[in-house]
Amino acid sequence: MVDATGVRQRQGKIASSIWWTLPLVLLGVPALDLWVVPAPAIDGTAERLAYAARCNAVAVVPYFAVCVKIMLTRFLSGAHDPLSHVEDHSLKVDCRVMQNHLEQLVAFALSAFALATLLPRAHLQLLWLATAVFVLGRFVYWWGYHREGTLGRAPGVQLTAATTIPMVLFAAVLVLRAALGG
Repeated sequence: MVDATGVRQRQGKIASSIWWTLPLVLLGVPALDLWVVPAPAIDGTAERLAYAARCNAVAVVPYFAVCVKIMLTRFLSGAHDPLSHVEDHSLKVDCRVMQNHLEQLVAFALSAFALATLLPRAHLQLLWLATAVFVLGRFVYWWGYHREGTLGRAPGVQLTAATTIPMVLFAAVLVLRAALGG
């Protein structure tokens, strides 16, 4: 049986960072898009895809950072065989973070490529802004997991989700609209 009090306490902890993560992404990114960050001077499909590829090259940095940390930790600690289960807690956390980074990166990268071809030129800078928030969210996730365990991941999850979910949904809507001739 699930401890209802414990669940409510964990939910409260997770929800405690929503007050700053969601407004940062859902209000901050559009504000920067409209008033601060200029649109890139690109127009053709190939240039747009190259732009998305550059964004994705930055978005993959947290994934490679955790991979390098895992490689170095395994090399230096002697935990060379992942199947032997001799990892310490920190290495186990890093392995979970690596897997989550990869899962989130797939959704981000695919939607970035789709949006690069479908967004109006005046709003292509949204991809760089989304990339910056995505990378921030991934590093916050990693840091929070090490600092406070599973509940410490919440701000990073929120930053990542508040970036990636709208990107995926917006890309899907634009793809469907284009497919239906609208």
